[in-house]
Amino acid sequence: MQIINTYRKYFKVQQDKPPTFQKFTTISIFGFLMLWQYFSNMFHKILPRRVYLLKVARSLEISSNIILQQHPIEDDLPPLPFKRTSTEGQLAGFKHEVHSKWAPTLNSFSSLYNVGAYSRAKTCFHREIASCPTDVVKVRTQDGSLDTVINICSYNYLGFAATDFATEKLMACAKTYGIGSYINRSAKDMQIFQDLETKMKNFMQVEDCIVHTMGYDTNAMSIPCIATPKSLIISDQFNHNSIVKGCQYSGAKTARFKHSDLSTLEKVLSQDLKKYDRVIVICEGLYSMEGSFVDLPAVVKLREKYGFLLFVDEAHSVGALGQHGQGVRDYFELPIDCVDFYMGTFTKSFASTGGYVAGKKYLIDEIRNKVPFYNQSVAMSPVFAQQILNVLSQDLQVHTQRLKANSIRMRTGLKKLGFTVYGNDDSPVIPVLFYNPIKMKCISDKLLERKIAAVVVGFPAVPMVSARIRFCMSASHTDEEIDYILKHMDQIGDFLSIKFEPVQK
Repeated sequence: MQIINTYRKYFKVQQDKPPTFQKFTTISIFGFLMLWQYFSNMFHKILPRRVYLLKVARSLEISSNIILQQHPIEDDLPPLPFKRTSTEGQLAGFKHEVHSKWAPTLNSFSSLYNVGAYSRAKTCFHREIASCPTDVVKVRTQDGSLDTVINICSYNYLGFAATDFATEKLMACAKTYGIGSYINRSAKDMQIFQDLETKMKNFMQVEDCIVHTMGYDTNAMSIPCIATPKSLIISDQFNHNSIVKGCQYSGAKTARFKHSDLSTLEKVLSQDLKKYDRVIVICEGLYSMEGSFVDLPAVVKLREKYGFLLFVDEAHSVGALGQHGQGVRDYFELPIDCVDFYMGTFTKSFASTGGYVAGKKYLIDEIRNKVPFYNQSVAMSPVFAQQILNVLSQDLQVHTQRLKANSIRMRTGLKKLGFTVYGNDDSPVIPVLFYNPIKMKCISDKLLERKIAAVVVGFPAVPMVSARIRFCMSASHTDEEIDYILKHMDQIGDFLSIKFEPVQK
């Protein structure tokens, strides 16, 4: 019972209950890890910690991938360096643990997990990609050669991440502006950035828009500009780390509400909020680990009732959802002014870099006047801005409809095969639960053997017993590719026993 309680404390799995057998297996494994940790601590009292960690470092050095130095490189790709270039005792991730003058960087369980589990499975996360992330991608195999496989793991939702998309315009932009970044970020000093903010404002049908250089910093640096230490921010528990950091940097009081349970949000809102100068509710349009949409109509009703400011992160939903590709607001066909801050990134549907915040002019002016990067930092390369303008000039409705059809075809097929699938039916992110993290590497390898590149996700990105495959659909996928993936998922699901639902007739 003590092991189960400790297990719940570490992993908080009450909301995601796996099948009984999987739960029993994982608890047993966790109990073994706890015993291992206990005896390991006893062992450390006898063997100096430095000696123990150096042995781990040497074992990782032996397992490093050096095949690239022994195999001819294809497609004129430059050779990659060895995985480890640091001196003995300074291996990345172990330096602070080896030298006593540094504070420990990991707690005891994280150290145990990294050495005992992650180091053995990390190859399924560290694969070399050697081409653009279209419907197919070139992956470096274990023997060093390149293999062309179906790409079901990239955020190329609309299919614009291709070498043949608007190449002439990108080359003309590079000849005009160069390919570097600019010291003075002010949009008035660079016409292409001014055009981008205007085009994005018109695309979202709002009063104003400000473009940021990095997607992560769009949240991390914008939220402190709209919130003060006298503000209250209410954030979804599954919000991205960039939102969490932005809330911390703002100094505002932060409360969390349970994902997909707006009663917990209303419970916070029903308290006395007069002592705060501003109340901001932050949620995402499409949650990339769950494949689910925010219940925006219900959140908007709460906004009308309590009068808070609504900040929606559309990093995964802008371009991918809605009839016009405007995101989750467009998907639910709600009025433009139901959201105060539309945040999004250009790294996914737009196949570029950077991010934006759009909304009413007086709110965007708050960010423009306060955000430190706008006048004191560099801008994105003009070529990246041109790529976004190229995408905005396309008929996005054709691409969004194709993406929707592909997503429904894939998700419906997986459910019929008996897989546990999270998320909305037409979400382009399709998580397939296999629960047991021990199966991660095997599933990844089996898919790659069948020429399918997919992402497996485990702890700490998700709870320990909620490991999953995360398929990301693209408008560039063909029906034949989707049927091929379903055929092999059917075989892998039977072979590895990861089907937990009744097969639909």
